Amino acid sequence: MWTYGRSEAMYTGLKTWVTTGALTLAPISLAAQDVVELPRRDSDADIAVTPEYAIGGFDATGWQIFGSVSQVEFDGAGNLYLLDRQSMQISIVAPDGSLVRQFGTQGDGPGEFRQPGAMGVTRDGRVFVQDGGHRAYLEFDQSGEFVQQVPMTMEGGVLVMGALQADPTGPRFFTSSAGGGFIMMERNIDGPGGAGPSMPTGRPIERVSIGDAVETSEFFSAWDPPAPGSEEVRGGAGGGIRVSVPRQVVWEPRLFFAPTPDGGVAVVDSSAYAVKIVDATGRHVRTITRPTVEPRRVTDRIRNREIERRVDQIQSGGGPQMRIVTDNGSGATEMPQDQIRQMQIARLENTPFWPEIPVTRAMRVGWDGLIWLERAQVDPTEPGPIDLFRSDGSYVGTLDADEEVRTPSAFGPDGLAAWIEEDEFEVRTVRVGRLGAGLR
Repeated sequence: MWTYGRSEAMYTGLKTWVTTGALTLAPISLAAQDVVELPRRDSDADIAVTPEYAIGGFDATGWQIFGSVSQVEFDGAGNLYLLDRQSMQISIVAPDGSLVRQFGTQGDGPGEFRQPGAMGVTRDGRVFVQDGGHRAYLEFDQSGEFVQQVPMTMEGGVLVMGALQADPTGPRFFTSSAGGGFIMMERNIDGPGGAGPSMPTGRPIERVSIGDAVETSEFFSAWDPPAPGSEEVRGGAGGGIRVSVPRQVVWEPRLFFAPTPDGGVAVVDSSAYAVKIVDATGRHVRTITRPTVEPRRVTDRIRNREIERRVDQIQSGGGPQMRIVTDNGSGATEMPQDQIRQMQIARLENTPFWPEIPVTRAMRVGWDGLIWLERAQVDPTEPGPIDLFRSDGSYVGTLDADEEVRTPSAFGPDGLAAWIEEDEFEVRTVRVGRLGAGLR
C-alpha cells in the first residue's frame, strides 16, 4: 500500500490560524439548535483505501511533469482537475489516470492566465478560475473552451479572493475572505499621506453564482474573534504604499467550512470543538461537540517556541503567503517577497497570542457527507487524529495521528479521493484512491 501524505491547504490567507472551558473566549449559542455530543473515547475507524493511480512526482515524464500543482478537484463523472499555478495550466485526468485534455496558458488575452488563484469545478465539469491579474473569474466549459471573463468586485481598493468550494446542489460556490486568502490591490496612491485601502471585516460565508455578472449573497455569518486593531504596512518606491492590514494574532481561531450534500455547510469558527451544521437556507440547525477535547492554554514556553518556529519558517520561504500589488497610476508594482518576509518577522516581535491553542487543524466534508475533522497538536506542524462523523452527529470512528491515510485534498463520486503529496525535493505527486465504505 502506498503512503498518503498530508493534504495541502488550498489557499493561505493573511491571518494565522484555540485550556480549559473557563478560558475559552468563543461564545457558542446553543439555544436555537440541537446539540449532539460525540463519544468521549476514540474508536478505530475502518480504514480501507484502494489505490487507483498516481501522477507527477520526481520521475514524471510527458504531460505528467508539473510545475507546482496547487489544487485538485473532481467533477461528477470522476474526472480529476489539476491547477498548476506555475505553468498556468489546467489538466483533466480520467478515472483511469489517462489525460483527457489540458488547457490554459500565461498571457493577457481571453482565456489566458495572469495570476491564477483558486479554481472551482462544478459537478457538470465547468471550470471557474479566479485571476488576480485580470481581476476577474475566467470560465471554461466542459471541453476546456474559454467561455467568458467576468469582473470581480473590488471594494475599498482591495481585491478579495477566497477558496471556491462547489455547492453540490447547483452550479455555484461557497467562499469566504476569512477561509481563503487575499491579494491586496491599491489604486490612486497619492503619496505617503494618501489613504490606503482597508481590509474586509467580519467572517461571512458567501454563496457565489457566476453568470454574466458575479452574484454574491451572505449565506452564514461566522463568529468573528475580537479584533486587536490594525497596522499599516509601508513599502515600495518612494514609500508611497500604505496598506492597512489586520494585526496578526497567533493561534486566533481559524474559520473552517465545507459544503454538505444538501447545499448547506459545516462550520468551525471558534477555539472549541463545536461544529456548526448549517442547512441550505443558511440556518444553524445543529452543533456537534466533543467535551473531552478541550483547547489548551498557551504558556510562555509554548509561545517562545512558536515564535522561533515561525521565524525559521518565514526565513526559509514558508509560512503564510502574502502578495501586495500596488498601482500608483503608472502601472502595477509588486512588493518584493524579501521585503514582505522582513516585515512578517518584524511583526512577530510584538504579535499578540490567542490564549489557547486551536482544537481544530483542518476540516473537510466528503462527497457523501462524511465530516473529516483533524484535531490540532501542540506542535502545529504535526498531524493530529482525525474524527469521522456525519452532520446528524453519528460517529464513525477516529484515524490515529500516525495512520497513513490523511484527510484528502479533494473528494469525488463513488469514494474517489485525491491527495497532494510533496517529497523532500518539494516535487509534488497527486495520488488518487477509492475510499472504503467506512470512510465515505
